[in-house]
Amino acid sequence: MALKSVHLVAGFGRIVDLKPAEVLTATDDAGELVAAEPEVLAHMNQDHAEACRLYATKLLGAPDGAWRCVGCDPEGLELQLDRMALRLPFPQRVRAPDVLRQTLMQLAEQARAA
Repeated sequence: MALKSVHLVAGFGRIVDLKPAEVLTATDDAGELVAAEPEVLAHMNQDHAEACRLYATKLLGAPDGAWRCVGCDPEGLELQLDRMALRLPFPQRVRAPDVLRQTLMQLAEQARAA
C-alpha cells in the first residue's frame, strides 16, 4: 500500500491533512530490526512484561495494567492496554536488534528509577 495523503480526524475541531512522511517511519535502513520484530514482541511480552508495564506507567504516565508490546520500529515501541495505545519514542534511531536490546534495557532502568 502506498499512501498519497492522510486525513486525520483527532476530535471535535481537530482535523488535519498530513503528508505521508509525517506519519510513516522509514525502515529502509533497518531491515534486520524489521525482520526481528515478531521475535522481539514475543520476547518482550513473555519475558519482560513488567518492563512493558513500567515503560507505560513510569515513562509515559499511563494507568497501570497489563501493557503489551504490539509494535517496534527504528523510532519507537508501540504499547497497548485494551483499547489504549501509546508510543514510547527511542532516544536515538535503532536499526538492529542488539542496539534495540541495549536501548530497552536503558529505558527499563530509567523507568525503575522514576
